Amino acid sequence: MQNLVEIRDLRLEATTDAGNVIPIIKGVSLDIAPGEILALIGESGSGKTTIALTLMAHTRRGCRITGGSVRVNGRDLVTMTERQRQALRGTDVAYVPQSAAAAFNPALTLMDQVIEVARIHKLMPMTQARRKAVDLFRALTLPDPETIGARYPHQVSGGQLQRLSAAMALIGDPQLVIFDEPTTALDVTTQIEVLRAFKSVMRAGHMAGVYVSHDLAVVAQIADRIAVLRGGEVQEIGTTDQILHRPVHPYTRELLAAFEPATYARPLPATAEAPAPVLDVANVTAGYGPLGPDGKPFKLALKDVSCRLDRGRNLGVIGESGSGKSTLASVAEILSRPLDFYHGLTSPARQARLHQLLDMVRLPKALAHRLPGELSGGQKQRVNLARALAANPEVILCDEITSALDTVVAAAVIELLKDLQRDLDLSYVFISHDLSTVQAICDQVMVMNDGAVVETLGIDQLPDGARHPYSKLLFNSLPQLDPGWLDRVPVRP
Repeated sequence: MQNLVEIRDLRLEATTDAGNVIPIIKGVSLDIAPGEILALIGESGSGKTTIALTLMAHTRRGCRITGGSVRVNGRDLVTMTERQRQALRGTDVAYVPQSAAAAFNPALTLMDQVIEVARIHKLMPMTQARRKAVDLFRALTLPDPETIGARYPHQVSGGQLQRLSAAMALIGDPQLVIFDEPTTALDVTTQIEVLRAFKSVMRAGHMAGVYVSHDLAVVAQIADRIAVLRGGEVQEIGTTDQILHRPVHPYTRELLAAFEPATYARPLPATAEAPAPVLDVANVTAGYGPLGPDGKPFKLALKDVSCRLDRGRNLGVIGESGSGKSTLASVAEILSRPLDFYHGLTSPARQARLHQLLDMVRLPKALAHRLPGELSGGQKQRVNLARALAANPEVILCDEITSALDTVVAAAVIELLKDLQRDLDLSYVFISHDLSTVQAICDQVMVMNDGAVVETLGIDQLPDGARHPYSKLLFNSLPQLDPGWLDRVPVRP
């Protein structure tokens, strides 16, 4: 069988504003068979998205292909004219972005945007395109498939918008679909629904795919093979089962180890009485909108929430979007905002404190004068942490601080938090939808749903000790390093 995609010795370089030339992709070769889904895994800067974009005959600003070939259906995209490349995009090859919200025009209906490719390339009459779009909405398990196209982007949820972006990519019957981290920003329960829909449609249409991600558990559910990338080079490539269970390269093993961090089990100190808490939240109700007759806001984001955090301990808060996790953090931050930082330090003292803070978060002093855009994701998060430490806090509120980071980088940030806790006797409130991350840093976990606390569990009780149905749903929705896991998870009613 002839391969649909053949990449041979691909080389790509970038030119900085200062004129320096940096190699980005260093001789990568890959094959994709018809109907096969290949995952590209690696940390930020490994070249995952850059390689995927070359399959759209596209390079980012300042980048250029310097060698090799990229063939789709036997045609070399590198040597094509721009007109030929435009004809390819959306028809032979389609793209599903990480942020569906950024891909949609808020002023146009969803239907108009989904069928745009069919209109631009004159693939079919518009009446037929609309019928096909409705069929795709149904196949992607979108609600009200007959009428959802009349809505605007702001009138659907994030998970629905992500599936609509897939419909937009699939309307032209592409042979190859590129998925660029399409579930990274979604809650775990929504992520399952979207992954299941993607997998079903790709199988039914016998379409090939490239799935870009840093989450091994996610790609395990949809990929036939996995290519592990680092520094613009392929470290290892194999079947999903082989990469997950019989990895050869040390970097692949490092990725797998970082995915399953050890539970942060610590014995409680032996004291005669409970210590005074550093954070005590009692019966907090918060919301927005006009006040009702009962004196409460029209829309409640927090409903009679109580929690306690002892010195040197960590509380995890988990739940879906809209559960009230971040509202709780905002309220707590307002109540405990440290003012002692604003003491008007003199310039030499301020500089010394700046260097001390950078050292505390394991960053070189040379980074002090860089702009945010010149830092990696992990470095930015460490700078955020240094800014929090500047106020000499007792409690730090960590709101999804690792959700946008690669697995290895996120693990390093968690280890830094542990070191700082030992050195400074800190306490953390750790807000996340990632149970494995919470297990790696927290002593207790508070599960929230619809603004209320449904259950609080010790870290040693997770996940099997959950009693509330919502907690069980949340824990059972976390992808596992098992290629058959998604097919066994019950469909959410």
